[in-house]
Amino acid sequence: MLALMLLAVAALPAAAEELPPLPFVAKDICPTSRCAYGTWVAARELTAYQFEGNMTRPAFKLAAGERFLAIGGNLHTFKPGKALVMETFTDPPDSRNPYDRFQKDSWVFLLAPRGEGYYDVWFHGRRRGVKLPMTESSYFMPGRDLVKLVERANWTWWVYIKKGTGAKGWLSFPGIVTGDVKGMAKM
Repeated sequence: MLALMLLAVAALPAAAEELPPLPFVAKDICPTSRCAYGTWVAARELTAYQFEGNMTRPAFKLAAGERFLAIGGNLHTFKPGKALVMETFTDPPDSRNPYDRFQKDSWVFLLAPRGEGYYDVWFHGRRRGVKLPMTESSYFMPGRDLVKLVERANWTWWVYIKKGTGAKGWLSFPGIVTGDVKGMAKM
């Protein structure tokens, strides 16, 4: 009887990977490669908001060409990216911890990019940082890219700023698209 019960349990499909709690907010993050807070310049007119995450209460406008101080920021993830592990790897490579082993055909949920291929991810039911050997484009290359992006994330980067007049507010960058500012990269 016990053997039949074990056989029945073994025949069940594998449980779906547990999804992370959402929305997820990565605090004090500069999520792109070479990203740096400091003096930025508005490439076009921008609206700053009174409260992080709330676009219903404008605080002030920045004119195209206006300099301002980017103080810090938080990344809000509403839907994590989803990536499939195509080849087993361990991160860090010398780890013997089973939670550091990314097994082929397992799912990794991308919570926040940290730049240079590093991400906060949800894996094995917990949050962790990892360098993912993955390209975010459609040019997946076996052997080089061990992880394949299947679904893009839905995230917004909120940056806390200070205008030259002393007024403070929040800029919103959906999808972390930052073409509207200049000077945010470390030189």
